[in-house]
Amino acid sequence: MKSLLTMCGIFVALLAAPAFADPVSYENQGLVFVGTTGGGVLAGSTGNGVTIGGTTLPSSGLLVFGTGTLLGSLADGGTFSSGIISLDLAGTSIFASSFTGSWTKISKDLYELAGTFSGEGVHGLTAQFFHVQFGADTACFRDVSGITAISTVPEPGTFTFLGTGFMGLAGAARRKIRIRKRQIRAFASNFATANTSE
Repeated sequence: MKSLLTMCGIFVALLAAPAFADPVSYENQGLVFVGTTGGGVLAGSTGNGVTIGGTTLPSSGLLVFGTGTLLGSLADGGTFSSGIISLDLAGTSIFASSFTGSWTKISKDLYELAGTFSGEGVHGLTAQFFHVQFGADTACFRDVSGITAISTVPEPGTFTFLGTGFMGLAGAARRKIRIRKRQIRAFASNFATANTSE
């Protein structure tokens, strides 16, 4: 019984591993391109590397984020709900997703773009700090730096497989209990018969 439970436990642990994958973080620094659209920001920044489970991989890429229409103003701050965010590493698209959040003025020329995203099997958040100088009718974006944290969303098949494993484990335990009860009844019946014949 112990070996059956041990094997089932190991099997369940192996099935659950993909559901609890390490989060990924991505740091970026510098502007590749930037512009304003719909009263908001569209920018691309160079990646410094990807960190998976505490290990930094030596890869570079491009993080693109846009606020879409900004409710408020670039100079004073605001919120957005129809933005986009995407990550490309070494020319390969990792994800692209919808993006919601806020554009907040922190000091005279420092602004924070912070938001959450979800889609294509990932969800996460990003915080980007922009250095911006405003003129009469212009905005001069000088630099950006930030970090993006990404978590994978387990596909439904992982949970189905995990549930099937639990059902199998429950069935095996139930069968073992039934067999044990039959053995106890048989022993009790044999013991009673042996004691009455003496």
